Formats: sequence, structure tokens, C-alpha cells
Amino acid sequence: MANYKEWIKTGARGARAEFSDADIFTTILLLTNGPMGRYRLQKELKLSESSTKSLLNYCKKKALVEIYSTRKGHILSRKGKQIAKRLNTIICDHGTFPVQIFKDNAHYFVFIAKKPFESKSENGKASFKPSWQLRDIAISYGAKAILFLKVLDPQHLNFPEEGLTLEKYYPMLETTILEKFQEALQCAAFLLVVSAPTSEQARKSAIISSLKFNENFYFKIASLLSG
Repeated sequence: MANYKEWIKTGARGARAEFSDADIFTTILLLTNGPMGRYRLQKELKLSESSTKSLLNYCKKKALVEIYSTRKGHILSRKGKQIAKRLNTIICDHGTFPVQIFKDNAHYFVFIAKKPFESKSENGKASFKPSWQLRDIAISYGAKAILFLKVLDPQHLNFPEEGLTLEKYYPMLETTILEKFQEALQCAAFLLVVSAPTSEQARKSAIISSLKFNENFYFKIASLLSG
């Protein structure tokens, strides 16, 4: 599915304000923490003022958010909370990654839950993307690089590709992950770390890439946005 985008024309020169599906899903996850005003949301998403207004208008039109108060901003609607609950079935945990893997970039992590592997395609196999396609998705949303690891069990991680070992390339990384993410490792199948020039870009890219990792899940949840 192509990136879902909403466009509006503003001003005499026809300048365009835009947002993507990454902005929509990131907004939903941000609002699970409580009300948020437009200016703070604009900063969190690193969007222009016009794009943020368009995003919120779209979310209100689709009954994803509603105004909590003029001072405190927007909250998730009942439908928005239902979608957030769906998102949490694929995202075990997410946040700023504590290790600088790629120089001069911000890092954001997502633990992808085991749940996606319960979803089967028509041929009876789990429908999820290989790591190189996941990298391409992340880059298309502003990332510079990714680190993608398979959780073998709650005490061991490695690259999903045969012949590559985490210990060879990042000798101390597994120890750090085990120390800081024991709870998430209990429910996770994969760990995705995305690096980008800004923390906002890294977060959006990591969230949307983790959702598009499983095609069936993404198609189902994206269809709810247009419902």
C-alpha cells in the first residue's frame, strides 16, 4: 500500500500542507499518554503549522480524536482508543534507544510483538517483510539506517540473516538490551532500532515501519482510518 497522504492547498501560490500515515499513527500513540495541544503536537511530529491543522482536521473528520478543552487540546475518541489498542498488539514497547549505534543520529526503538505471526496470508504463511524491505520502508520515511534483530528467546538476540552474529559487530549490545528491556523481551519477536537526523523522524519512521512489517496487520488497521 502506498503511503497514505492527505493534501490541502493553502495560499495564493498553492503551497501544500501534507502529512502521512506515520503522522496519524504516531499521533494516536502520543495521545494515549493524555491530552495534547496543537502546538505541542506540531513540535512532536516536526510538521508545519498548516500540516498539523490538516492532520487534526482529518483525525476529527474520521472520529479518531476529539477536543478535550481549548486549553488542554485533543484526546483520543472511542474509535481512536480502539485503534491504539490494536497498535499495542504489535508494539510491545517503544522509545528513545539508550545506545548510539549510528554516529550523529537520533535513535528510536520498537519491540515488535509475537502477535503478527498469528496472522497468516492466503498461502498459510505469516506475511511479514524481510529486513532489507523494512530498511527501505524506514528510509522512505526519513531514516538513515536501521538495526533489526530477532529475539531468539528472552536472553538472546541476533540478526535474522544466517551467517551474521550480533557479537561480531556489536559485542556489548546484547548485554545492554538484556539489562534494560527484560519486560519487553518477554513478548517480543523482533527489535527494530531506527536512526534519523532528528528524534521526531526516528520515532515516526520506527513506528510506521514496525506496523508495515506485517502486511496483513497494516492493511487491516489502515482500513479503519478510512472507515
